[in-house]
Formats: sequence, C-alpha cells, structure tokens
Amino acid sequence: MAKDLLIKNFTINFRKGDIYSSQEIKQFLNKIGSHFNSQNPVAFSYNQWNAGMQDILPLFEYKGRGEHLFLGPNASYEGYAFHRPKGNRKGFIKIGVWKGNNTFTFIDQNIKSFADWKQSIKK
Repeated sequence: MAKDLLIKNFTINFRKGDIYSSQEIKQFLNKIGSHFNSQNPVAFSYNQWNAGMQDILPLFEYKGRGEHLFLGPNASYEGYAFHRPKGNRKGFIKIGVWKGNNTFTFIDQNIKSFADWKQSIKK
C-alpha cells in the first residue's frame, strides 16, 4: 500500500488525541492489508523507531506499555526519538529530536538521513 493511501486510511479511521492499543493498530493494519513500514505500531511513532522500519511515517506518540496517542501526519510534535537495539533490556538510545515544525535532526551529526541511521545501527 502506498504511503499516501496509508496516511489517508489512518486519518479516516483514527481520531487525533485518542489513545489506541498496539493490538488495535495491528488489527487495523491487517484489515487494510498494509505491510508498509512494519506491522509493529512503534514503526509509526514520532518518538520511538525500530530497525524494521522502511521509512519514517510518524502518526502516533508512543506512550508506553502498548499505548499510542494518535497525532496524525505532520503534527507539531516536539521531543526526542528513541531506539532500543534488539536484545537491549537496559533502555533506549536517544537518536534525534523533532522540533515542532515537522523538522527532525539526528543527534549524531554524521547521520544526515534515515538511510544513514539504518546503516549506523547495523554496525
């Protein structure tokens, strides 16, 4: 499913400001037959990224324990994005910051793009 169509489906079926469970998001993705990005709801969050992501498509703020606040596309989100490497139980690594005008900056200034970040986590 194309990115634009996926965004449209989310904005039609989810309400800004409401909290959804991981299970609800997974069921929705299965229902519409989307395999864009991942079946993992975290792959659609502003503040938590994972290695399975194919692209940046932030729509939710991950609140913790399977809860996701729907903000929608191009939200004026301000805050950090984190990544927890597979097998790491100690915590999250801060990877960048959203500046509120839909601008994202990586903390490691050698990383300039999502592709660079994906490559950096393989090391």
